[in-house]
Amino acid sequence: EASAADKKEALALITDILVQQQGVEFGRQIKALFSHYSLWLASALLILAIGIPLDLPVAAVSGFVFMLMFFINKIRFQNFWGKVVTVFSRKTKDLEDLTSFYSAESRIMLVSVIAGKV
Repeated sequence: EASAADKKEALALITDILVQQQGVEFGRQIKALFSHYSLWLASALLILAIGIPLDLPVAAVSGFVFMLMFFINKIRFQNFWGKVVTVFSRKTKDLEDLTSFYSAESRIMLVSVIAGKV
């Protein structure tokens, strides 16, 4: 049976891992979203479609289009991330009381200590 200190260490370890995984996934999703070719293709087409017929300065049109695309992708990402972030939540039933949750229904959780660390 795990002691209170063991429970605290295991919870701290799980929390650290969840934070790291959330950061990695966040970075990966941002990179995938903003490096996708459709963003750049749509931006180029909008710059050509708006800038050339209206005889506007290239820098102004480019800035407007890139900001527009940024905000559209920001909204898309926020909708997506709102659904995904619950996977990394530390307010879940299994983390409230580790031993009770993992001892029920033949679940197990193995924790080992190596060099003084869990």
